[in-house]
Amino acid sequence: MKKLFTLFVLSCLFSTGLIAQEDVDNNSDTTDTEEPTRFKDPVEHTPPTIAIGVGTISYFGELNNSNTVNSPLISRLAFDLSFRQPVTHFLEFSLNAWGGKISANERSLTRNLNFETTMFGGGFGFNYNFGNFLKPERTLEPIIGVGIEFISFNARTDLMTENNVNYHYWDDGSIRNLPQTASNSDDAVRVSRDYYYETNINTSPLYDLDPYDSYTIAFPVMVGANLLVNDKWTFRAAMTYHFTMTDLLDGIDQSSGAFVGDAKMDDLLYTSVSISYNFTKHDAFDDAMDDFIDIDMMADEDEDGVIDWDDLCLGTPFGAEVDAKGCPLDGDKDGVPNYGDDEIASAPGAQVDSSGVTITDAEINLFYEKYFDTTGVHSPITAETYSMQVIAGKVQRKGNINKPKYAVAIGEFEGEIPADLVNDILSVQDVNTHDKDGKILVTVGSYPTKKGAEARQEQLVKDGITPTDIVKIDSKNAVSTVTGVTSEFAAEQWEGDENNSDIVYRVQVGAFTQVADEKIFKDLPELIKVNSDDGYIRYFTGSFDSYQKAASSKIDILSKGFNGSFVVAFRGGHRVALNNVGVVNLNKSQTSGITSTTPLTDDQKDNLKFKVQLGSYRSQIPTEVLETYMELGTVEQMKGKDKYIRYVAGSFSSYEEATTYKNELLGQGFEGCYVVGVYYGKMISATQGRKMLNK
Repeated sequence: MKKLFTLFVLSCLFSTGLIAQEDVDNNSDTTDTEEPTRFKDPVEHTPPTIAIGVGTISYFGELNNSNTVNSPLISRLAFDLSFRQPVTHFLEFSLNAWGGKISANERSLTRNLNFETTMFGGGFGFNYNFGNFLKPERTLEPIIGVGIEFISFNARTDLMTENNVNYHYWDDGSIRNLPQTASNSDDAVRVSRDYYYETNINTSPLYDLDPYDSYTIAFPVMVGANLLVNDKWTFRAAMTYHFTMTDLLDGIDQSSGAFVGDAKMDDLLYTSVSISYNFTKHDAFDDAMDDFIDIDMMADEDEDGVIDWDDLCLGTPFGAEVDAKGCPLDGDKDGVPNYGDDEIASAPGAQVDSSGVTITDAEINLFYEKYFDTTGVHSPITAETYSMQVIAGKVQRKGNINKPKYAVAIGEFEGEIPADLVNDILSVQDVNTHDKDGKILVTVGSYPTKKGAEARQEQLVKDGITPTDIVKIDSKNAVSTVTGVTSEFAAEQWEGDENNSDIVYRVQVGAFTQVADEKIFKDLPELIKVNSDDGYIRYFTGSFDSYQKAASSKIDILSKGFNGSFVVAFRGGHRVALNNVGVVNLNKSQTSGITSTTPLTDDQKDNLKFKVQLGSYRSQIPTEVLETYMELGTVEQMKGKDKYIRYVAGSFSSYEEATTYKNELLGQGFEGCYVVGVYYGKMISATQGRKMLNK
């Protein structure tokens, strides 16, 4: 219905233009004035035009409901070629051809889909430039157009790596080579998408679709503007919305298939710029004649009796007496012509004013005294007051964006936060950090009124957490004290039972040795910057009471380009491993022959080590990554039965020592590393190794 309405409105505009043009033609007077070349009769004088354009094409369907127009996640490069033939000076016929690709990727905890489609389209239409309403001498003109076209497409999806390993999406946002629910999931390794769309959706058993046509009819509707550079060249900027008649550009529709979509058709938006050239032929003789101007050799513009060719003083007022050269007479030679002289016979050499009247000595002295007067005798100084009334309408706002917030300050640090206090601070649910006069201020809560912050302060005092301070935070994040109490963070006041305290989950988005460009974090909610004295500046976002919520936020953050983000958990002032808080389900032993319930011998203990896995690769490791690993000095390779080569660092007798080393590596930027066990040279899970030591 929306498409039919759009076509109807544009048809009405075309009809109105045609009727208006007929009225202009019927009521116009016959004159000798000739219209500019591009507005002459189209049959005789308007040549055809060839145009080439480039732009981005965006897709609107089931996989991009949360993305914005022309997002780099869904927009791809496209090209177009068109042949345009003006029918009248305000209407042109157009043949169009275009090609490009569209793609989209959806990541969520419930569904992970992607597709890419190569598309070609061709058709015809009519464009209207409002030429029957606008001035012929214009250089800029709006343009609208409608048409019909035929589009071919071939939707494909990326389901596996180049080594034909299927992708399996885990709840923590990673992609692995085994399902999360598999019995041997501890053997799973991380894999990365190769973005090679190898599977045809039309025939894929995963999508389970009935065979469908890979072509469709579409109705393009265009709006834009032309910049008329000259008679031959024109620039055009335009947006064309393609209303298609298919819901399968992305392989998902409402009626069938494994992934159910909505009832809307998939549409396209092409935003482009183009340049066109027409084949106008110019007559060199006509062009040369255009430069000649008809000149009347006997013209006398000021009508003083002296022709302009001989007149040295053009523009003399009508009726003024002039000499033989056309200049006004000045009988007393005072510089004021007779027609404007109020004193025709001034004395020779006398000073006169602009009316030709002689200026006396007394008047000259008075001018001098007024010019140098500072007493106000000759030029009195008066006090004047001015008033101005400004009338303006009220500004409508959705909310008071400048209204300050109030929070409770619990600590203040010079330069950096001590490393042993970082985990205590991050264990607080609604904690935040601010830069104040070169110091780091730690606050909790965010309240619209001072009263709300005071209530929170009273509760903290009851809990034994003192001293605290009320601070005000304005719209520019500038912090000012309210009560003036100096706050000092005391870790022992915030420590709780590690087993009974509430768990706070956060997403770490980066760790840097220098302050990052914080503009890149502007779209992240509840961002916390922690400067610790271990030399690293860490950025965390969010505060969640469940791992599921944190993992969902992490996936959204990954889609924004923060590839190294990962979930961390804090409880009772300590950072805890995710598998210690029930996030990872521990499976049965992966190592055959290690099922005895008897304690390990000394020799077995010597051959049970804990190491930190840095990464795994099935093909050759990138040189720059290997060089980074080698800088650690303790890296070794371990090859498994799945033909993946794993790179591990360090060698420790206890899991705790390995965990400390892992945290150091994470702080150095080795994202995604984790602790593994090695028993007699064979890799086992860290959980299995800990169980063996505790027998």
